[in-house]
Amino acid sequence: MEFKSNLPIYLQVIDDIKKKIITGALPLGTKLPSSRELAIQYDINPNTAARVYNEMESLGLSYTKRGIGTFVTEDPQVIDRLKQEQLKQILTVLDEQLTGTLALDRHQERQQQLIVMEERATIARELHDSIAQSLSCMKMQVSCLQMQGDALSD
Repeated sequence: MEFKSNLPIYLQVIDDIKKKIITGALPLGTKLPSSRELAIQYDINPNTAARVYNEMESLGLSYTKRGIGTFVTEDPQVIDRLKQEQLKQILTVLDEQLTGTLALDRHQERQQQLIVMEERATIARELHDSIAQSLSCMKMQVSCLQMQGDALSD
């Protein structure tokens, strides 16, 4: 298992064991490996493995029989609670991803609107320049016509 640096290792191991319990890979009442075996299995410190089991017991996920070992809980309600928690986590991640996607879509839409506005502004400037040039030509033509009219009347 590859551990993430932003979350304590013991919590990541517990999450992995929870997934195994939820999926049925570790059925209710199953004997778990000893702390030493767990440390070897996950390549973690034996103290971390002991912490995993202590935390699992405090969460009601496991119980220990002195001299025999640690076992997955036999309480189906605990498993149902785990499934509900897992579902909530999945829905939260999905919601965050959808929210991010929608925000990205809105950003892209705004970018496209800005591009269209810039294109329209460019067209408007070009049209303005063209009209100004045509007006200037028309003024020159009127001026020429006035001079021709003045020359004819003399």
